[in-house]
Amino acid sequence: MLRAKRADVVLSDWQMPRMDGAELCRRVRAADGEDGYTYFVLLTGRTDTAHFLRAMEAGADGCHAKCSDPNEIRAYLVSAARVVDLHRQLAMEKSTLQQDSRRSFRAARTDPLTGIANRLRLEEDLDAIWSHAKRYRRACSVAIFDIDEFKAYNDHFGHLAGDEALRRIARTIRREVRKVDGVYRYGGEEFLAFLPEQPRGRAARAMDRVREAIERLEIPGGSARRVVTVSVGVAELDLSIDATAEAWLARADAALYRAKAHGRNRVDVGDP
Repeated sequence: MLRAKRADVVLSDWQMPRMDGAELCRRVRAADGEDGYTYFVLLTGRTDTAHFLRAMEAGADGCHAKCSDPNEIRAYLVSAARVVDLHRQLAMEKSTLQQDSRRSFRAARTDPLTGIANRLRLEEDLDAIWSHAKRYRRACSVAIFDIDEFKAYNDHFGHLAGDEALRRIARTIRREVRKVDGVYRYGGEEFLAFLPEQPRGRAARAMDRVREAIERLEIPGGSARRVVTVSVGVAELDLSIDATAEAWLARADAALYRAKAHGRNRVDVGDP
C-alpha cells in the first residue's frame, strides 16, 4: 500500500507476522524520497530502553506504549503534522533553490542579446569536444562567422538596429545548422559553430548554405553594402598540426581573414 501511495503518517504495531514494525520502518525510510517524508510511530507493549533504541535506529520518529486513549493518539498526530509540514516546506524551498540554480547556470552561459550560447559555454564545450576528438579520432570542423563591415552598419543605422541584426543572424545560423552542431556568440559581431562528424569539404558547403541564408534575410546594408552579409572561416581538426584546441580555432580564424581579404561574403577553408 505504501509503495502504491506514500502516507504522511504510519502508526505501526511492533509485533506483526512476517515482518516486525522495526523492519517496516526501515523499508519506509529507504523508500522516502526527496519530495516527501513519512512520520513513523511504533506502538509496543515493551517499554525497555533496548526496544526504544532499536526503534530509533530503524528510523522511527517515536516509540510509545500501546494505549486506548484517543487523545493520546491525537497528540501523536499533532506532532506528526508539524514534522510533515516542515519537511514539505523544506522540500519546496529546496526545489525552488534548485530551479533558481538551474536558471542561473543557464543564464550565465547564454548570450542575453541573441539567446544563443556565450563564450563561457564555448570554453566549457571546447574542452569536451577536444577530448572526444583526440580519443575517438572522429572528424570535426569549426566555423567562425564575422558580419561584414558591421561597424559601418552600426554607424549608419545605430546600435539598436545593429542589435536586431545580430539577433536575426544568430537565429538564422541556429536554424540552418544541425541540432547536434553547437552555435555560440564568439565576439561582438562574430559567431562560432562546432560541426561534429563534418570533414572540411562538407562543412564548407554547409556553411556556404548558411551564408546564403543570411544574405537572403536582405537586412539593408546601408552605405557600405547593399545587404548585410557574413564571411566564414572553416577548419577541420587535424591532430597532426593542432597541438591545442586554440591552434585549431586559430586556423579557422586565419581562414576567416582570408575570406574577408578576398572580397567578403564568402567561405574560406583553413589549410589541412
